Formats: sequence, C-alpha cells, structure tokens
Amino acid sequence: MAWFKFIFCTDRDDDDEDVAEPQQETLAMSVISMHANSQEQSDHTSSSSTTIIANSEDLVSEILLHLPIKCLLRFKSVSKQWLFLISHPLFIHEYNRRNPISVSGFFFPTGLSRAIYPQLDFVLLDGNIAADIPFTHLHDPVAVEVLHSCNGLLLCSGRIGTLSGLVPYHVHNPATKQHRTLPLRPSVGMVSSASIAFDPCRSPHYKVVLILNPEFSDLLSFQIELYSSETGHWRLCGEPFNLYGKEFTPGVFWNGAMHWIRQPDTFLCFDVERECLRTMPPLPQLTQALNRRGYLYFGESQGHLHLIVANVRHQAFGPETTSFAVLEMEKDYSGWFVKYQVDLDALIYEFPEILPFAPGHQIDTRFFPIPVPFYQYSVLNLIRGGGGEEEEEEEEEESWLVLHVPGKVISYSLKDKSTQLLRVSSDPAKDSVLRYFWDDIHPYIETLSCI
Repeated sequence: MAWFKFIFCTDRDDDDEDVAEPQQETLAMSVISMHANSQEQSDHTSSSSTTIIANSEDLVSEILLHLPIKCLLRFKSVSKQWLFLISHPLFIHEYNRRNPISVSGFFFPTGLSRAIYPQLDFVLLDGNIAADIPFTHLHDPVAVEVLHSCNGLLLCSGRIGTLSGLVPYHVHNPATKQHRTLPLRPSVGMVSSASIAFDPCRSPHYKVVLILNPEFSDLLSFQIELYSSETGHWRLCGEPFNLYGKEFTPGVFWNGAMHWIRQPDTFLCFDVERECLRTMPPLPQLTQALNRRGYLYFGESQGHLHLIVANVRHQAFGPETTSFAVLEMEKDYSGWFVKYQVDLDALIYEFPEILPFAPGHQIDTRFFPIPVPFYQYSVLNLIRGGGGEEEEEEEEEESWLVLHVPGKVISYSLKDKSTQLLRVSSDPAKDSVLRYFWDDIHPYIETLSCI
C-alpha cells in the first residue's frame, strides 16, 4: 500500500511534478482490481482495506484526479459508479483546477484543395504517430469546416446553409467525442469572424463570439453576436462599431477576452465576461528595421499572449528574414514588451529547404519577376512551459516554437536551440512549398468538459 500512502499522506500542489504516467495507470488498475474484488467479497470481509478503499467515493476520486485524461475516458466503462463520478461537474471542475491545460497536438488541413474541402491531419507534439486521430471520425470535409479551437473545444460550421440561408454551427470535444449543434442565429448579416471562448478553470460554460457585418452595404460597420451555452440563446451585444483594415485573424482567447488583429496594425479586444470592447496598446518601436511589418504568429500559451512580428511582404510566401521578435502583452494591458529575440539562421544547416529558392520551391513569376528572398518557414505555435510567475526562469527554458518548413513540421527549443522532427510529409512533391500558417492550425487539448 506504499502508493496509497504516497498519494494521500502528502499534499499535492498544482506546481508539484505529476506522477509518471506508467505509475499512474498502475495506481488506477489497482483501484479497478479492488473495485472488482469488493463486489465479490462476502459480508464478513466487507470491512477489509481493499473494500473500504474501493467503496469510498472520496478516496477513489482522489486517485482518479491524478490520472491523465485518456485513462479517465477508458475508466468510465468500469462501472456506472465510475461513469457518474468521472462525468460529474464537480469532479471535472476539480480536475481542471489541479491539472494545467497543455497542448498535446495539432489539427491542420491537408491536400491541395484544403481551401475548398479541407481534410484534417493530426500531429502529436511528442513526435509519435497517433494511433487514434481524435475528431476525424466525425469530420465530413464536405459538410463541416473547423473554424476555431479553445482549450479543448472545436467550433465548426456547416458548409451547406439552411433554407433561411444561415449556416449552422457545431461544437465538438474531440477527447470525449461529444458533439452539439447550436440553434440557428436569429440575426442576419455577414459573419467576418467566428470564435469560441472557453476557460474550464473558471466556468463549465462556453461562448461563441461572432463579428457580424449587419449591413452588407457598409463594410466598415461591425457588431458582436454571442451564443452562451449556459442560456442556449444567441443575442446581439452592444452597439455597432466602425473598424478599418482588411480581414480579421482568428480570435485569440486570453485573460477573459477575445483578441483579433486586422492589418495594418488594427487590434480589436472584446471582454467576453463583461461583454464590452476594450482598447489595446500600440506595438512598440522595435530596434530592427521593419519596412514591411507582418505577423508570423498571434496566440496564447499558459496565460501569456504572444505576437511575432517580422518583415513580411505577403503572408502566403513566408518572411524575408530568419530573425524576428516575440512580443508579449502585459497582464494589465499596459503595453507590449519583447519577450524573445529569435534567429533561425542556424536551422538552415539542418533544414536547407528553409532557404529562398531551394530546390523544389515554386514562385509565381507573374507576381515576382525579380527574385525576392522569401524564407520557407512559418511559425505554427509558441508553447510556454508550465509553472507560476515566480518560476519565470524555468518556464522560459521550457518554451519552444512549432515550425513548418516545406514537407516537415518541427519543434524548436528557445532554450538550447535543439529541434525535434514531428511530422514528415507523405507526399514531398506536393508539400515542396509552404502550405501551413498559424491561422490554419487548431491546437488539440484534452478536456473532460461537457458541451
């Protein structure tokens, strides 16, 4: 019973190291064995320690709270009692509170026709090949398009509208394979952006946030429309507002608010909890010259909002340099600061396909008759390590970038500059040019949360 003493005789903080996964499963299998034995024991042995532990919901719950989600999903089938326990909102809330959110993989579109009917592929961050690709068993590329992801939930839309012309929206939890079709919107107008806001540590409910262009004739007028899973209804929020710029980037949910960028340098921030627009500080003046400033990445990780800027003539052709700045937003929105200065020049030796006009690269000479040095890489994600603010140094050492180079997806450590190959294209001829950018990618986070 040494494992029992280890778990229950010590206080486990959120910052403690998790028990190794093989040991976690061993603990769970021990409880399963106890549970089975307790059902078979006669009355005169019902007071044994095995029976007491197996029949104590509090003790079993405490053990299950230490296990990875994939174990819990399997253990739902042990008994009705375990199914009820693992599915209970109080257990899910406590599990989310104790276990920090972490990205374990990414969904991304594949094939030359992905802009029309994008098939989904999946890559794990540990470099292993996924035996069971989550969500794709539900994904009909003709009928459903993945629009956005947030803390384990995917927002999708139907490709075929209803008789009223409105497109239905769906929410999926790929870990639990749960699916919900949302009621149709009562409003009309063109949807410029659709995002889902979900923080399982704060609430079991989620909101779908739409940026709506209510009057097709006025392309500068927008309004927010919200769907709340708590009420089950859509409603317009606030007054229409004017905004200049081009298309919206996908929304980024951070600090209780949804954030968007519209080039050139136009930010939009909507506080989802207070349901009001907020102002965003301007970008700082960087030391390096940015004649054609573009955005290589915009996203959130472990409670940090990041923006990567560099010289980019056109988003679809990659940056003009291997160096860039990673900006981070202050928690109080007082301003941006430079978190990292990155130079990927050393990667060229390991991945020469990063170089402009490397063998196999295709540049349309109708638009670029004179060679332009577009480096062939894109930043798909920036992942920060866990830990509190007091462990900033350790956290920074664990941070890394997920990059796409022609035919490959790699991770790049911001600490020791090491790389790990995560995916190699099965068709190098088709993937000889950049095909994926940060706004194509949907992080996969396992969550028990119900939808």
